[in-house]
Amino acid sequence: LRPTGQLSPAPVYEKRRRIEEPPKLLERAQADFSVAAGAAPMIESPVIAEEAAVASFDGPGVTYALPSGLTLASGVDESRVSLDQLQFDARRFARANPLVDETAFLMAEFTNGSQEPLLAGQETLFFLDNTLIGRGFFPAVPAGGEGALPFGPIEDLRLSHKVLSESEGDRGLITRTNEQNTTVRMEIENIGTQDWQVDVQAAVSYSTQEDLQIDWSATPAPDVVDLEDRRGVLEWTLDVAAGGASTIELREELDWPENMILR
Repeated sequence: LRPTGQLSPAPVYEKRRRIEEPPKLLERAQADFSVAAGAAPMIESPVIAEEAAVASFDGPGVTYALPSGLTLASGVDESRVSLDQLQFDARRFARANPLVDETAFLMAEFTNGSQEPLLAGQETLFFLDNTLIGRGFFPAVPAGGEGALPFGPIEDLRLSHKVLSESEGDRGLITRTNEQNTTVRMEIENIGTQDWQVDVQAAVSYSTQEDLQIDWSATPAPDVVDLEDRRGVLEWTLDVAAGGASTIELREELDWPENMILR
């Protein structure tokens, strides 16, 4: 058990590419450094508490009222109060990011069928079969909304990726252009005795500049393109049988003018 280890799969971000003239590179680097140098705000840990409370959410906030008084021990900064206990039917599946992680992660997708909003928590404890498997962020889920929670790594689902080909150069007789071609193979191997449905996520490059041409293809084709309105983020839903494996091949081709630099 590794309750202090990674709880959820690495997120897949949009991969925006751009081209610019070489003299602008130093300017851009200085701007990026200035942004990175800014200090992140400190987030205080929430005060948590042990006795059941009643929720009231008539206004923009939520108020929890204890049914009786709470006794605080001398010299103790926190008391634990049980706010509520809710149960939901959930879709149980695995989520994988083969370009970053070595294993897939167990996920539970559910609909908040209660009339109570579930509040976000910076430090939430996650239990599986009454065993603590980690701590992490709990996203807010409004009443009637959908949520997806992570429940740690699935060691039987092994992930790997390999760059099959990568080339960069220039081509053309009269009009010269630069190009970059990449082919990556991702593999999900199930070394366990249980079949799994695995949601595999990855991102391909995109651009808003006409002079930067981007073509991509995938085998098999993804089930979702621009997942959750994130440009270039792809998702496949694969059934990986016990003792079996699934592979995805992803190809990208980028072309841009010779006098420009790819970023």
